[in-house]
Amino acid sequence: VPMYDDGTNGGDETADDHVWTVIVSDITAGDHDWGAVENDGTTYGAWLIEGGNPAFNLESDLLTLHGSTDYEIPAPAGPDVTKTVLFNVDMTEWLDEEGNLGIRVFNIANGDQVRVHGSFNNWQDCTGCNMTRTPGSNIFSLALEVTGQAEDEQGFAYYMELTEASLAAAAQRFGALDANGEPSIVDWIGWETSPRAEGNRGFMLGADDGSGLLELPLESFYDAFPGSVIPEGQSIEVTFSIDMNNDGGSGFDAAADSVYIRTHDKWLNLIQGYSDGSDINHYGAVNDGTGIFNFTLTLNGPVMWQVYYKWGFYDVSESAEFDEAGGGLGSVPRIRYLHQDADADCAWPSTYHFPLDEQFNMSDDDVVPEPWDSSAICIEL
Repeated sequence: VPMYDDGTNGGDETADDHVWTVIVSDITAGDHDWGAVENDGTTYGAWLIEGGNPAFNLESDLLTLHGSTDYEIPAPAGPDVTKTVLFNVDMTEWLDEEGNLGIRVFNIANGDQVRVHGSFNNWQDCTGCNMTRTPGSNIFSLALEVTGQAEDEQGFAYYMELTEASLAAAAQRFGALDANGEPSIVDWIGWETSPRAEGNRGFMLGADDGSGLLELPLESFYDAFPGSVIPEGQSIEVTFSIDMNNDGGSGFDAAADSVYIRTHDKWLNLIQGYSDGSDINHYGAVNDGTGIFNFTLTLNGPVMWQVYYKWGFYDVSESAEFDEAGGGLGSVPRIRYLHQDADADCAWPSTYHFPLDEQFNMSDDDVVPEPWDSSAICIEL
C-alpha cells in the first residue's frame, strides 16, 4: 500500500515534511503488525523498521485501538561508521555428506550455497553474499563492508540456497511430493530462523575503533549446533500440555470445543511429513478431566531440539478455529526445547514431557519462549 508525503493523498496533511501517511480501510478486529519499505529500485525495497514491527490491536467495535500506528525513524546521532564485518556459520548438521545423521540437505556438489542476507545488503537482492567453506571444516565465512550508524541494529539471517537437485533429494527423503511426484516444499525453506534471537540475527557496528573490523561470533545455521539434532533413526514421543481453565477470556467451552496444537517450524513440519513446511494444526488433544489438555506427537529424527508451536481450538459456536497469540509477523510462538538425559550419558530420551503451559495466550506479550541455553541441552530429567 503506497504512502504519501504530498499533503493531498492518503490522509497526508503537509507536503514534503518527511511524514509519510496512508489510510487503510476495512481493517478487521484483532492483532495486527505493520512495516514500511522504501522503494530503492530493488525487488523488495529497503526495510525501514528497526527491531520489532509496530503492532496494534483493533477491538471488535472497530473504533477502539491500542498500540502503534506511527513510527519515527530516528535522526542520525553522528557520522556513519564503516567496518568490514566477518560472518561465520557452522553447517555441520545440514551437510549432505556420508556419515552425517543430521538434517543432511545441503549438498555442495549440487551447487548449494550459504548466503548472508541483511538490512545492509538488500536482503535477498544481495550481491557478493555467498559464503566460502573454510578448508578442513564445516564453517562457512564471508567478509562484507557495512556502513551505518554505530548504534543502529543491523538485522540479518543466514540463507541456505538449495538447488533443484537438493530440493528434489530432500522431497524424496521426507516424502514431500505432490500428486505428480514433484517436490512440494515451501519457497522460504532456505531462510533460517534463530530460536536464540527469536527471529533474525543482529549486530551493531559500534564506535570507530580504528581497526575497521568487526568479527561476529560463530553461529550454527538455525542455531542447530553440532549434537543438538536428534539423529536419524531415533524417535522421541513428545507430550505437550495446557491448562485451558485459564483460557484468557477466549470463550473456550471444554464440553464442546476441540483443542489442537499448531506446529510452526517449517523444517519440523517438512521432515515429519506433516506438510510442505507450512504451519499445520494437529487435532486430538485430550482433556485429563481437570481442564488440562495433553497432546502427544512422535518426532522422528532428524529433528532439531527446538519446537515452535502454539495452541488453538475449534469454536463450535462460531464454526471457526481460534489460535492463541504469537507467531504472526514480527512475533514468536511458543518455543520449547527437547533435552538429553544426564543420567543416561546424555542420550536422547524415548519420551519427553514439556512443562505445562499455564494459560491460553491472548496477546503477544503473554508469549514467553523457553530461554535459549545451549549449555543446558543435557539435564537431569
